[in-house]
Amino acid sequence: MTLQKPTLYLHIGTHKTGTSSIQMALHTHREELLKAGVLYPALNNAYNHYELAVLLKSPEGMTIIQNWFDGIVEKVNQRSINKVVISAEALYFLRFIELVRTKDNPRNSTITEENYREKLNNLRALIPDIFDIKVVVYLRRQDSFIQSGYSQLIKGSEYFSGSIREFIDGLAVFMDYSFMLNLWAEIFGKENILVRVYEKQQLPGGSVQDFLRVIEIPTDLSNIILSTTDNYNIRLSRELLDYKLILNQLLKNEDPVRKDQLHYTLLEKLSEQPEFRQTNGEFLTTQEKRDIISRYSESNAKVAREFLGREDGRLFYEALPEETKSDSYPGLSVERAVEIGTRLSFLVIDGYEQRTKIKSLHSVLSYPELLDAQGLLNMFPMKILKKIYVKIKNEKDIRIIRRSGLFDAEYYLAYNPDVAASGVEPIRHFAYSGWKELRKPNDLFDVNGYILDHPEIIRSGMNPLVHKIIHSKVER
Repeated sequence: MTLQKPTLYLHIGTHKTGTSSIQMALHTHREELLKAGVLYPALNNAYNHYELAVLLKSPEGMTIIQNWFDGIVEKVNQRSINKVVISAEALYFLRFIELVRTKDNPRNSTITEENYREKLNNLRALIPDIFDIKVVVYLRRQDSFIQSGYSQLIKGSEYFSGSIREFIDGLAVFMDYSFMLNLWAEIFGKENILVRVYEKQQLPGGSVQDFLRVIEIPTDLSNIILSTTDNYNIRLSRELLDYKLILNQLLKNEDPVRKDQLHYTLLEKLSEQPEFRQTNGEFLTTQEKRDIISRYSESNAKVAREFLGREDGRLFYEALPEETKSDSYPGLSVERAVEIGTRLSFLVIDGYEQRTKIKSLHSVLSYPELLDAQGLLNMFPMKILKKIYVKIKNEKDIRIIRRSGLFDAEYYLAYNPDVAASGVEPIRHFAYSGWKELRKPNDLFDVNGYILDHPEIIRSGMNPLVHKIIHSKVER
């Protein structure tokens, strides 16, 4: 009689599909799961297995993974364990995860197919043969993923300051779900790829409940886990995200510990206040969302047919996006930016005053925002307001120019090879510095000539093309 192999569920995300909630649920109930024969092994005392993707990058790291799996096998043999669960959404993206930790340009994030396949082969070779492997992956419609992922990257990264279009360029290959899943299928077998679709209509109970059902957790234990499950990602409003993006650009040389405090304590605390809870104002227009959906429609249809057996090729059921108020989002105003900066400063001062009253180590650990209040306050001098004003003005100019349709990106790159080599989005380069260098936005508009005809531009510092658009004198 052949003994049934224990199942190893390898949960690879993707990002922004309730992954943190799944991981925290498994981590919090690790002991109860173990009693039920389900091992959720610890790795470096973290609540997830994110470091697996990092360790795969080096021979030394793979040795650590091998030793870790040896320990898992030992536990499986010692106890009545029939399931092992590993959750690391970073495995799906691999190279792209470094954006959160480094100053890389998103355009440098693309991993080659050969390199990706090599890492998957290495991972498969490291997993002991005693396991029956099942790869669990949740897919979110690309337009929704991009919107949510870009917001999270701004919020969570100390360095990232790229535009959403640069973000999309870096994600392109990862958003081709058919291509990506077939790479996994080559290594682990198509029959072992369990595809779940992350949208309310297909996950009515949420991702945690669905995942527990996928890994066949008993109903009584599942109910206990679900009763203590919460959302572990706090959302920031569009205004706060715009402000954070500016801070990422302006505070690159600041102490990263202080910037961590800014992110994890002050901005999130500010987001809890009613006037900063509004989440309207998305980074993608309705048309851009539809273009993204169209771009990946064929790939999505293949996933639906090949991995879910849906002959109609429908992977996502939600209706196409319609025009919303976010399409007319005016952008972060200077006045609002000043208000946000002032409120953040007050939060720092409040923390500093509390610190003078609370001296014990326990209190400092309980209130991490008090660790360096004075240092944080130094990050908000009045002189930074001028820089914030310039950033906001330039972003507003970009929106005006983009909507006018008068910027020819192909022309700009063709006549400015240095911009093409830099990887900066052409329209962004023009808005920030290109017009000051008298670079033409298209083959018809002469920046230098327009400035000579309108000398008031020199005094106002207004972008000539924006001036032309606003005054309705554009000649196509």
